[in-house]
Amino acid sequence: MCSTTFTARVLATAIPLCWCVALLTASATTPVIPLTPAQQRQFESGRMLFDMTCAACHGFDGQGREGLGANLVTSKYVQAPPAVLVRILTNGKQGSVGVMPALMGQFSDSQFANVLTYVRRAWGHTASAVTTGEVLRSRQSIVRTGPWTDRELSAFLTDKRRDPASVPPR
Repeated sequence: MCSTTFTARVLATAIPLCWCVALLTASATTPVIPLTPAQQRQFESGRMLFDMTCAACHGFDGQGREGLGANLVTSKYVQAPPAVLVRILTNGKQGSVGVMPALMGQFSDSQFANVLTYVRRAWGHTASAVTTGEVLRSRQSIVRTGPWTDRELSAFLTDKRRDPASVPPR
């Protein structure tokens, strides 16, 4: 009886400690690369664009607003390859919250890069900055006109070889 109680106490202490060590080890092996001064300017410009254009639905804190915009803090797409986000901004996205409108024609490639750099680095995210060239290449490869679905975007995340631009709209 004492042995079982002792074992339970050891496990109750050891399991959280293991998780803590695992988290510290994971974060220690993947250091956050600081933004360069130019990328920091991109981030600040992106913050202004986000606040003026995106925050009405996604919230200034990125947590989303019920019925209006998805939570960007927990979104699996935010730290995905930039091409995924470019496609969402370009064509829009149908999701559980509703439809995000397409923003093609409302932003330049550099403005897209700035907003995406901000979103990928805000609220504790540590993804890389997005370049204007990445946005340009991604937008030029888009062959569809309709909004993306979670199913289509999720399939791209699980198959890194697949180009999401090649998926025809449903």
